[in-house]
Amino acid sequence: MASTERKQLLSGAQAADNTGTTAQTLSPRSKNLIAEIVWSAKHANISAFDAKIQHSADGTTWHDLVAFTQITTTAGAELKYLSSPGQSFLEKVRAVTDQTGGNGTTETIVVAINVYVENIGS
Repeated sequence: MASTERKQLLSGAQAADNTGTTAQTLSPRSKNLIAEIVWSAKHANISAFDAKIQHSADGTTWHDLVAFTQITTTAGAELKYLSSPGQSFLEKVRAVTDQTGGNGTTETIVVAINVYVENIGS
């Protein structure tokens, strides 16, 4: 029997770059990954916000898995699907962001980055 699992990689007001210090571990039986980013309240002084999801087998060496479209608008959302047989991912995932502009403290963008995976079997 299959079940869907959600892992939150980033949530809340972001005032600076995020180096992906919080990693989540996926089940080894996971497949069909959906990556989601939702944002709002982007401060006018933040000219761009880049976000990607990386994956790793060991939590030390990371590889880019999904890159979202650069954020330049005040609010929005985007989904990315990895479900074809040729697209695979490793057990550990994290979010990495790069912010252009803003003062690094009070000028923020509110962001949530999640992954959803289908877990097969028990």
